[in-house]
Amino acid sequence: MASIDSVYFPRFANSFDHISWGSTETGAFSVKSCFTELKKLTNLELRLNSTTNVDFSWIWGMHLPPMLKQFLWLLSHGRLPTSSFLHSINIIQSPLGVLCDLRVEETCAHLFLLCPKLAPLWSELGITQQIDSFGASPLLEIPIWLSSFVKLLVGRFIHRIPASTFFPFCLWAIWLARNKYIFERHPFSVTPSSIANVAGEYWFMDPKPNRSSVHMYVKWNPFANSNIMLNTDSGFDSASGLSTLGGVFRNSIGDWMLGFTGTCPTSKPLETEMRALLLGLTLALQYEMMHLEINIDSLQLVHLLNSPLFHDSPLLIDCRYLLRRMGDPRVSHVYREQNKLADALVAVAITTTWWIITLFCFGTLQHPRQIFCGQTRMESCIVEECRLRSTPVG
Repeated sequence: MASIDSVYFPRFANSFDHISWGSTETGAFSVKSCFTELKKLTNLELRLNSTTNVDFSWIWGMHLPPMLKQFLWLLSHGRLPTSSFLHSINIIQSPLGVLCDLRVEETCAHLFLLCPKLAPLWSELGITQQIDSFGASPLLEIPIWLSSFVKLLVGRFIHRIPASTFFPFCLWAIWLARNKYIFERHPFSVTPSSIANVAGEYWFMDPKPNRSSVHMYVKWNPFANSNIMLNTDSGFDSASGLSTLGGVFRNSIGDWMLGFTGTCPTSKPLETEMRALLLGLTLALQYEMMHLEINIDSLQLVHLLNSPLFHDSPLLIDCRYLLRRMGDPRVSHVYREQNKLADALVAVAITTTWWIITLFCFGTLQHPRQIFCGQTRMESCIVEECRLRSTPVG
């Protein structure tokens, strides 16, 4: 019932039903969107058939060469062409390893962690204890062993390089040495100094991504003409399951003119933002506030309103229709910090279970800051409660 109640039918623009592709914003079919939907279905099937839900996105966020990231991805999924993997797909006859004399199956875990020929390397690097503790872990034979082991190295440094970065270079050096031993008959040799030369050259010479934050000082900016500023916002309260919306009209010097808040039967953020804007435009026509400038903090909605492409959303069609009736006022994106009063009205709507829209007028209040600071009960602010008419207004 909630899904049915949340369906919006155009009330202002005259539009007719038509076939639309639901996976694109424009409603037009594209091969890319079709491939994306098929990929979602494939990923869902894999998750349903898998006993673990593993996230491998951490690999792509590491500060490593792209080649090593691809190597780690194959290693994490158990798809490196080790003897065990090649035997499983009937490429070779024996799954046994060729590096050591243990005559055991050459799995990724054995090749990169447990092989006796690697004991001197781990000892010189000072991570033998982590190797031994991880060797007894039940996670060793499943693809998540790599991410689990990297977590053990967090906070450690090897040759002044973070161990979580140095360790993938070790695995890459082991793989190269193993292949040279098999195909070129070179003696198997992996030394910390050779690994440190390669890892150090990359770590100290390659520019690291700049993750420093940028501080911006923003505020609500009044405009220097006779227009009226409309700010709208929306939110969702997970405790009550209500989608809320709010907005405020102010003049060019920031004086409060009108405010509104309420709830709506949808849980989609973009749709709620559209409903908040549509309500603001409806009230603007109803109270003959025609010269508007509109600020919203949903960049996606701003792009949709300013895009010449067709969009089949009935809410967006009505929003565009009302904007045209009002002379196409400018719709701009602002940061949430510049939209705090509208955001405060959204928070007020959470305190009520009313489905009607409440209009606020501050004729009896000293200042709208009272509602912004949460110092005034909503009942004392109500001047008028109205249901929006189902026919076009204005």
